Amino acid sequence: MMAAYYGHQNIVTTLIAHGADRCARDNKGNTALMGAMFKLEWSIVKQLRKTDCDVNAKKTGQKTVEEFAKVIGQDKKFKQLKD
Repeated sequence: MMAAYYGHQNIVTTLIAHGADRCARDNKGNTALMGAMFKLEWSIVKQLRKTDCDVNAKKTGQKTVEEFAKVIGQDKKFKQLKD
C-alpha cells in the first residue's frame, strides 16, 4: 500500500509479481489502489485496477473503488480509465 501511495511503481510491480494481495485493506478500509488514486498516481492505478476488489467490499460494507473516487473528486478521471 505504501509503495502505491508514494508512487513507487517498480516496487508495486515487484510486489505483485511475488503475490502481494491487491485487495488488502488498511484500518480505514482503503486499498493500495485507493491510496494511489488519492495521490494521483494514475499509472499505478491502471496497474492495480486489473484486480476487482469491490465484491469483497460490498460484502463487508466498505467503499468500492468508484465510491472512493467520487468521495475524493476523482470519479471522472477514474471513469476515463475504465473506457
